[in-house]
Amino acid sequence: MEDEDNQAKHRNFLDELHSVPEMNIDVLFETNQYEISDYIRVHEKYRYHQVDADNDVIMLCDAWNEEQFNRIKNQALSRFDKETKTLKYSTYDQFNDNKQKPIKQYYDNVSQLDDVDNLLDSTYKNQKGQVFKLAVDFGVIIERVDGNAEAQTITYKYLLPIDANSERRVPLEIRSEQSISLYKQYLRTVVGTMQERTNTDTHEKIIAIFSVMFFIFQYPLGGAAIPSLKQHIKRREIYYVDCKVNLCFWTAYSFITMPNSKDKRWKDGSRIAEAKRIFHRVNGVEFRDNYQGFDFVNDIDNFINKEQVNVHMYTYSDSPPRYELLQNYIIDNKEKQFNILFINDGINAHIMYISDVEALTGFRYCNICHRQAFRIKDPNLQVSMRNHMKKCQINGGKIVKKVILEKFAKPFVPHILSNKTYKYLLANNLTHLFKPTQYYIIYDIETLEKKVNEKFGDCSQVIATLVPYAIASTVKSASGIHSFYYDIRTDDFLDKWLVQLFEEAKQVKKDNKYKDETIPQYFEVPVIGFNSAKFDTSLVFKNLKSKDWTISKYLGSTSIAKQIVVKHKQFGIQLRFVDFKIYTTHTRLKDCVRDFGGIYKKGKFPHEFINTNNYMEQLNKSEPFPIDAFDNQLRNKKLSELKYQEYLVEAAKFKTRWDYLKYYNISDTRILIEPIDFLINLMFKYKVDMLTNISMAQCANAIKYAMCYNGFDINGNYNYESTDKSIDITQCYWKSKVESYIEQDSKKGRDSSNNDSIDDYYYFKDIFKNQRCHICNARFTWKNRPTLDRINNKLGHSKSNVIPCCLYCNTYKANRDENSMKLLIQLRKYAIFKQLPMTLISDEGYQLLRKGITGGISNVMHRYNIAGETRINHFQYDKEKQFNILFINDGINAHIMYISDVEALIGFRYCNICHRQAF
Repeated sequence: MEDEDNQAKHRNFLDELHSVPEMNIDVLFETNQYEISDYIRVHEKYRYHQVDADNDVIMLCDAWNEEQFNRIKNQALSRFDKETKTLKYSTYDQFNDNKQKPIKQYYDNVSQLDDVDNLLDSTYKNQKGQVFKLAVDFGVIIERVDGNAEAQTITYKYLLPIDANSERRVPLEIRSEQSISLYKQYLRTVVGTMQERTNTDTHEKIIAIFSVMFFIFQYPLGGAAIPSLKQHIKRREIYYVDCKVNLCFWTAYSFITMPNSKDKRWKDGSRIAEAKRIFHRVNGVEFRDNYQGFDFVNDIDNFINKEQVNVHMYTYSDSPPRYELLQNYIIDNKEKQFNILFINDGINAHIMYISDVEALTGFRYCNICHRQAFRIKDPNLQVSMRNHMKKCQINGGKIVKKVILEKFAKPFVPHILSNKTYKYLLANNLTHLFKPTQYYIIYDIETLEKKVNEKFGDCSQVIATLVPYAIASTVKSASGIHSFYYDIRTDDFLDKWLVQLFEEAKQVKKDNKYKDETIPQYFEVPVIGFNSAKFDTSLVFKNLKSKDWTISKYLGSTSIAKQIVVKHKQFGIQLRFVDFKIYTTHTRLKDCVRDFGGIYKKGKFPHEFINTNNYMEQLNKSEPFPIDAFDNQLRNKKLSELKYQEYLVEAAKFKTRWDYLKYYNISDTRILIEPIDFLINLMFKYKVDMLTNISMAQCANAIKYAMCYNGFDINGNYNYESTDKSIDITQCYWKSKVESYIEQDSKKGRDSSNNDSIDDYYYFKDIFKNQRCHICNARFTWKNRPTLDRINNKLGHSKSNVIPCCLYCNTYKANRDENSMKLLIQLRKYAIFKQLPMTLISDEGYQLLRKGITGGISNVMHRYNIAGETRINHFQYDKEKQFNILFINDGINAHIMYISDVEALIGFRYCNICHRQAF
């Protein structure tokens, strides 16, 4: 009877497998239609107003320099040949191979909005009523203004449409003329908003639209989820065996032991019988129907050793739809390969045999390491594979990481070079304007304990999960401090909290901004929690993705979110969720408040007493909680009578326990204000903006080097005379430079016919030996190598157009204003003058240091220092002798301070035996 029931269930499964209904396309289209309709509604006030009806482009505003604008406009329009309908460039995103590519593109130059409508109608007509996804991008002309009000330089450029930029516009699945009409209305609204907000940054603005391109994408019928195995079984590269017991791994392996051929194709019954024989051969026992299935954790090693086969497991990802490598199980020096597809929908798992990995995935995998993948459509496939396999063979199939060092030693000044705002202000003598990020939002979530008692395997059991039921935020802005609160009595309270959070963030962002918008700034609004990296962000994580906002950055692991940036799709506001514990060593909130002098005290609430079963009943009551409600069974602690009396005084101020919960929740956010402000002000003394950094170690590192550069003056004289011999370039060196100059000029379209030649070797040899860098006045040595800087950047490297310059100065002069260049050069001169650390450029030195770096718990031991006596030392790598030398400097320790963690402060680990060698 039981066997008949199993057979009936299996027949039902197969019927269900082969009769899966097609996806409801209306549901899939609903999101984009809603987003477009909402965009039109919100931006309906932005109507395009014609600026110049006689122009052959859509003008958004007037051009400052009509002559320059017309020249660039004609270049842009000439890229498209209207007679042949050809376009002279590639229109897809070459940098994202995983992205779906359009199957067709429709392009035209436009001079009015009706031209956009006409191209859209033509596109729909050419698709002949088929369902397709439509995306769009515009070709635009940009005006750039450099300089100040007294002396300004106007330049123009054009940007052609590409499908990577089409992501900025909402795509739409086109099914009817009604869809086309909706998209026409949407595009007119987009152009209106572009006219309203023409600025791309503080120097550039879009002043005209000269073309439009529509991208046609095939609609994937697979869908976002995997409702069954149907979509995979249909693939020619995947083999499925109809079996009613848990033999799928073994039946898949039967395609290796009993491969199909043109003459013989084995039936499912034969494969099931073979699978049972393999099972007995590998496991030493007969197969039974109650077998639970193949356990990769416990069974795979035995299988690959017995069968001497390499197993490669692939899986399916639906965002975007693709097959990809999941895991390799390798036996050394074995060529037998077994490729399987592992499908897991969260409830059931199934394994099928893959006959052709390349056809299924679109990638070819390295035959040695079986990890490195190469896209089959890559025109350089053979060269890339050959180069990789040479290295792979040398490394024995192991992935060897290689550190790419800087070409030039650069000063290590994190508080300047890692902060674009302070860097700009210092370069322009405006450091008096520098201010910290001092306005922010604090949040805290209260949770209920939900008993689950679920087992995961033999060793793991989840006793309870946390359910959020209240959330509070305190906003610190220029106008003052205020709080808001939501709880579970409000439907979708976390989403509504996020809506208000974005609204509040608008003002916080405005208050943190500099009045001068030419100053580079950080626009992310800090949203700070305490111990939120482990708890709060995980509770609200699923709410951070919606039709209105999305996660744009994520830093951390799957269990701990060190930083999450959430961006609003409409307003562009960015919320940066961080944990205050990354800036302090405190593990408890009340300790943090106590040490940093907070005026508030941590309140009291019976967290263990309130749970998912009783929260509504208990919180609706008006009387205070009894003293035993505060018992902490986890820590085996009870509330003292004195503290309970303090609670009663506070509880008497509120009508219900819900009201007290609101007060308690808000208090937990307000008490963080003083600790945050204390640390912000403490670090700002050293010109370090705490909330732009992501850890206490990063802040400490910045402070250390801020103290090292405390005497730095951008206008100071830090010239030094190197003791190294002047460079005496070789003919080989000069030949490589000449070839490099010709290549540079050719790429930029500059005339290279009069360029410096190999025959000029002795002329430039003498110049490099006897002259100095025209920027920093340093002599040229083999450590400070020379190059040639062009006087007129529009001309090539001819003898009359070049002057000697060191490589470092030439690199940092390129594409930078004079002030930024001066800052970077002065920092380098100061670092050399004061013998301060610079970035490592010697691979031998790196390898020597790398050998001494070990992991594990450190036991820091440090030599003693005496104020006024102990000298400050530094290390220097000797390339010839291949070891690090300790040099004693003239500087003497003026003050002695206790350091609790040397590694976090200075970034080095000292030898625990000699206490001198640092790594």
